[in-house]
Amino acid sequence: MSRRVLVHLLASMKDEGGRITIEGLHDRIVPPSAAKIAAARALPLDPPADMEKMGIARLDAPADRPFWDRLMFHPTLTINGLHGGYGGCPARRWRNATSGWSSG
Repeated sequence: MSRRVLVHLLASMKDEGGRITIEGLHDRIVPPSAAKIAAARALPLDPPADMEKMGIARLDAPADRPFWDRLMFHPTLTINGLHGGYGGCPARRWRNATSGWSSG
């Protein structure tokens, strides 16, 4: 699969508004009860102050989703990076049968 196809596939997993578009992902989500919402809001967090400490100017889309909903009640989809090729440790070694030269 080419990188361009992979990037397009990953980008299509969210719509322009930031909502996850993976079919069936949201089917089993049960809306939180009032008690669960109250418990989440009672957590000792200060979102604006915490965001400032971490250097975050804004939360990821959708912009209309409250902080506590993001934290506790909705699935997320975040891609932090991609890595290709062999990334194991130690590096693979191979030996040329005639020269004895090896890489690694």
